[in-house]
Amino acid sequence: MESSGMSPTAFRHASHDELLASHPHKTRKWWTWVIVGVIACAAMGALAATAYWSAPSKPSKCGSLCPKPPPGIPPIRLAADAPMVSGTRYVSKDFGYSVEYSTDFPQPSSDASSITFQDSGRGTTGDTIIVKGEAANGRTPQQVVAALQQRAASGASLVFAISGAELGYTDGYGGVYDLTVSPAAGERDHVRLLIEAATRDGVAVELLSESDYVPDQNQFPAPAQMDPAAEYWSDSLGNTVTWRNEPPF
Repeated sequence: MESSGMSPTAFRHASHDELLASHPHKTRKWWTWVIVGVIACAAMGALAATAYWSAPSKPSKCGSLCPKPPPGIPPIRLAADAPMVSGTRYVSKDFGYSVEYSTDFPQPSSDASSITFQDSGRGTTGDTIIVKGEAANGRTPQQVVAALQQRAASGASLVFAISGAELGYTDGYGGVYDLTVSPAAGERDHVRLLIEAATRDGVAVELLSESDYVPDQNQFPAPAQMDPAAEYWSDSLGNTVTWRNEPPF
């Protein structure tokens, strides 16, 4: 076959640099992603720190409002809702209720239905706290308190009813009473009475506390205006009352 007179075209292979120039590609800027990652980590750390410091701290049981025991009386309760420090437990043989008291309490006397604490060294009349059981006979706690007040101090006048009164975990009724006693010899005594009662399973448990009248003398009012020791002991005893077949605190 004859030649057409044209020589075949010779194709030159392009170099690597020429190929790159004619086919541009995207270059990964890895340092950009490093910077983004560092910024994201820093932001997450800042958010975690903010959440930690702004979260409300767990409050204490009662904080600065926790009642303070009177001078010379060791603390009996660990907190407002904690059980009393283990001491001695009285169980009524007649009614089956029980109550715990610290060995730092005045030495008590007891019988089959009641336990009595008496401290004659405070004030004119001293402090007397009695926990007693009797048959409820269908009465409400308020009726039990009224009957006890008439038996113990018929001339006493109610100062105020105790809000949310209870013995142990059982709701009840309570009141603080004012009374002036005229002994056969000596000056008239101004006293305060605290009476609480609760009923359960046909048994009424009563708490009666008596002390000299103690007017407020500091910036924290004491509505009952009783000897602080008597109030403290009464509250501690009342919080540990349990009925028959009820587990102790």
